Amino acid sequence: LPLRVPAPSETEVVDVLRKIAKKEGIVLPEELATQLAQQADRNVRRAILSFEATRARQYPFPADCVVEPPDWLTFVG
Repeated sequence: LPLRVPAPSETEVVDVLRKIAKKEGIVLPEELATQLAQQADRNVRRAILSFEATRARQYPFPADCVVEPPDWLTFVG
């Protein structure tokens, strides 16, 4: 029996990123969380991987923080 599950909204993706940041003790600016959700195109896994890549390269986050794509996306395109 196939079930269709809709993609989460950007707000839901931002909420997931906030929860992860809180559990990890990371200060996540609201505008960065929104950028991550928008660039992930409602894909939670991609948003989490981008969050992880961005944190690895630029933490603490500067005011003009650039969202880093996950490394695998560079090779897959």
